[in-house]
Amino acid sequence: MEILYLHTLIKEIKMIKNLLIGTCLLLGSSVWAQSVEEGLKYLENEQFTKAKSVFSKTLEKKPIGDNYYYLGNYYNRIEEFDSAKIFFEKGISVEPKNGLNYAGLGIVQWLKGDSVKAQENFDKATAIRKRDAEVYYEIAKALTYSEYKNPSKAMNYIDLAITYNKTNADYLLTKGDVFILKKDGTNAAENYNNALKINSKSVQAYIKKGKLYLRAKNTEEALKLYNQGISLDPGYAPGYRERSELYFSAKNPTKGLEDYQKYLEITDDNFDNNLRFAKFLFKNKEYDKSLEIAHKLAQKSPNHAGVTRIIAYSYMEKGAYDKAYESLDNLFKNNPEASIRAYDYDQLGECMIKLGKDTTVAVEKKLKAVEMESRLKNTYKSLAIMFYEKKKYDKASPLFDKAAELELLDFQGKLSWGKSYYFANNYTKANEVFTKLSEKEPEIPNWFIWKLKCEVFLDQDYKTDNIKDAALKFVEATDKLKDKEQYKRSLGEAYTYLGSYYCINKKSKADAAASWKKALEYDPKNANAQNALAAVDGCK
Repeated sequence: MEILYLHTLIKEIKMIKNLLIGTCLLLGSSVWAQSVEEGLKYLENEQFTKAKSVFSKTLEKKPIGDNYYYLGNYYNRIEEFDSAKIFFEKGISVEPKNGLNYAGLGIVQWLKGDSVKAQENFDKATAIRKRDAEVYYEIAKALTYSEYKNPSKAMNYIDLAITYNKTNADYLLTKGDVFILKKDGTNAAENYNNALKINSKSVQAYIKKGKLYLRAKNTEEALKLYNQGISLDPGYAPGYRERSELYFSAKNPTKGLEDYQKYLEITDDNFDNNLRFAKFLFKNKEYDKSLEIAHKLAQKSPNHAGVTRIIAYSYMEKGAYDKAYESLDNLFKNNPEASIRAYDYDQLGECMIKLGKDTTVAVEKKLKAVEMESRLKNTYKSLAIMFYEKKKYDKASPLFDKAAELELLDFQGKLSWGKSYYFANNYTKANEVFTKLSEKEPEIPNWFIWKLKCEVFLDQDYKTDNIKDAALKFVEATDKLKDKEQYKRSLGEAYTYLGSYYCINKKSKADAAASWKKALEYDPKNANAQNALAAVDGCK
């Protein structure tokens, strides 16, 4: 009997022990979830110091893949990409099957302009966690909100996120923002409204709806929605920042500054937030105010890359290139190369050009920027045009080649491309360019008249039919136009060359005379045609 009693007692003790362990695990999991949720709320509210503290403590208590991602994501948000990368890589080493950290690595690469490597990691992330809505959502946000946007890809990812989680209002808000990038306000509004159906107290939804009205120049309605959103949560810092921007756009900088000060109060009035304020003012073209704040920050941290950068860029916009150059020079001298961005090289090169410094070095800087960041590829075109306008055609032509390869040239750019070779006396290459253009766009007469000019230099003795063929193709192209007015002088030139061809190559007095007469119909002041016609008897 005593043995039976003892056995029963032991079983009860074990049950109580298991129940206590289970309860502790549940409480621990709940506390962890609350900590992450709290950190994410701080991050959304741009209270970065508090967010970092929460994520650091959470990671310390539970060093798992997700927690490495949350801390890495914090560093991404404050643009400390190297630190973010360290945490994502550590997260992968701790938990290789966690797709979030591969997504994080991809986001770092995307933000730094390496779209190829970014996509590789996005693919790894989604392959590991194929049905994880959060992975798709995080990638979609990077493609939607970063400096380098890709609305088509973003839409694919956010649609997958919603497929795997249809009850998250934030996903619908991001989808609405993607529609904004696609200039589709109707579908954007529908997604914002659907988000409100899931979460009627979503401040973000009201702010985003307000921004729709702001884009439509309906400031009054936008302000109502902003006020409505902020009233739901007066502690939501981004609401004040957005309303501040509204006031700036409405030419009310006093209230704009008041709201931004409120934003700073909520998010902590610290160095980083003041730097963000300087960037905000720069974005709103308040360059003097931006400089005022940045210079104050420079007193605390003279060599801070972000501060020096905003000072340099503000001076560039103001046209104070000497001061901009001084700041950019400081930026390069006092910061490691790894922290220098592509646009820094671009602006340094641009500043040197404006100041008339060594053009060769300036161009090298701008081309280095393109190598670092392919999205600056328009630099090829702008440099080509610069050299062309300075009549440095030998330097312009290879840059035009690159711009053409990247399909950056409009009509005028294409014309200048061929002419840069022509004026550099490289008629063979100029002819190749205009031949290529005429084959691709045969409806444009300009390519044919310039091809004709090239053929004249390449066949000065009129031994081939190339001049005749080019001239007749130009005439054929203009015949299809309703209005030939702008091409009259060129038609006179074409018929002049055609007459010379018939005279020299074919020894045909009649055809030569007919061509020169035609030339004078289009351009009565064409001296070459007049002189040739007067000497037409020499065609024999």
